[in-house]
Amino acid sequence: FLRTAPLVGGHMHKIGRKNSVIIGVIMMSIGTLMFALAGYSPDPLTFYLVSFVARILQGIADGIISVTIPSIIAIEWPNDQELYLGYNTMANGMGCSFGPMIGSVIYAYMDYVDTFYFFTAYVFVLGMGSVVFMPSRINDLPEVDRDSMLV
Repeated sequence: FLRTAPLVGGHMHKIGRKNSVIIGVIMMSIGTLMFALAGYSPDPLTFYLVSFVARILQGIADGIISVTIPSIIAIEWPNDQELYLGYNTMANGMGCSFGPMIGSVIYAYMDYVDTFYFFTAYVFVLGMGSVVFMPSRINDLPEVDRDSMLV
């Protein structure tokens, strides 16, 4: 996350904002799937190594999404960006607050591997579902002229 976020912010206009979200959702889904697959590992070292790589992949995906979504909000709703950025931050906070509780409830009914299969599908379906509602024009937005922003 710490290395990805600044890179994404500087190069998002080249990839496209909508494309960046798609890449982030796919990477997050793959990382979550890797946690499920790590559950099949017979030895602890392989489990921890696969889990470590999965977490790095999820961190990169989070960096991509955490930079791209506020950028899209600021561009699409310039007059109400504070309101919608507040909603975005609220949703992130709710995810951090209620996510572990929801995960625990699902884990109570499923085993380790099935829980991560569930969340892989959850992340992919909701993430790609959100992308469907994003206008394609956000991929074509020009790079922000940073010199004009200096006061």
